[in-house]
Formats: sequence, structure tokens, C-alpha cells
Amino acid sequence: MINALKKIRFAAIASIFFAGSVSAAPTDLGIFDMTSPSAPYFINIASPMTISGPDQAFSFSYIFAVTGINASNGTAITATAIDGNGLASLELKLFSPSNTLLVDVIASPSATAPGTWSASFNYSPILADVGQYTLEVLGQSASTSQSAGYGGNMILAAIPEPDTYAMLLAGLCVVGFVAGRGKQNMVATA
Repeated sequence: MINALKKIRFAAIASIFFAGSVSAAPTDLGIFDMTSPSAPYFINIASPMTISGPDQAFSFSYIFAVTGINASNGTAITATAIDGNGLASLELKLFSPSNTLLVDVIASPSATAPGTWSASFNYSPILADVGQYTLEVLGQSASTSQSAGYGGNMILAAIPEPDTYAMLLAGLCVVGFVAGRGKQNMVATA
């Protein structure tokens, strides 16, 4: 019994030391000014390298800075369909400029295509922080996979100021009032 436990412990320790791990230096996506006319920004997120071989753990980081946020507007950060193939797991983490975990999404496996995963998130605070954000993509290749990877898009968009919504509501009220007055005039003349 003791020998069996020793063998199990040795196998567990050996798997930690001999299992592969893939990572790279953080990918700098750039600086995004939310007051710019070119916003919203569509950013491609893809594996910076092929994840080769079975049971390879991986961790890749993407950094980006957000500017142009003030007290009256915010920013929505959306990852749309980050898909992975040949994977056993896929996870997305978004960190704020103060290194606070904002989003932690564990991807869902495809029911029809084994090894295929998909994840998405939407982070839309009232007032986002100005500064450098970090997106981490973590996971592991499948035990039967010879190569694995992921790819998808992230969108950075400005959230309209509350004044914009107030003006829209006021405009709708005026249109409704004018339409109501027009019906009253038609009834009075008939």
C-alpha cells in the first residue's frame, strides 16, 4: 500500500515537471483614445504562437491602454467569440489598470466538435479607469491534439454620455406631443 502511494506521488510530481507550458512576452495592442472619431476599435486577438503537442498549458497576455474617459462617459470592453481548437480548456481574464480582476470567463466546449471552445464577455462599467488593461488567455491543449490555438475579436467602444440619453428622451417626448396635437386638430376640424 505504501509503495502504491509513493508511485502515485512520484507520478503526480513528475507530471508537474515534465508537462509542457507555453507562454510569451505580453503583446502590446496599443493605445485607444475613446474620444477619437475612429472609435469603436476592433482588435484581433490570436495565439501569438502555435501550441504544439498534447497537454500543453499556455498563458498569453495582451496589454492595451484606454484614454479619453472622463466623468461623463465610459468604455465598453467586449470580447466577441474567442474560439479555440484542439483545446482541453480555455479561460479569459480581464484586469484593470489597478490590477483588479474585472472578468473571469471559462469557455464552453462545443457539443458537436470535440476540442472546440468558445468564450465571450462584455465589461461595461459606468466609469472605466484610464490606463493599461491586461487580457490574459489561459488554457491547455487536448491530450489528443498535435497543435492548438485560438482567435477572435475584442471591441472597445465609448458608452454615450448620460446627456445623450436625456436629449434622446426629450426629443421623443416632443415628437409624441406634436403627434398628439396633430390628431386633436384633425378631430376639431372634422
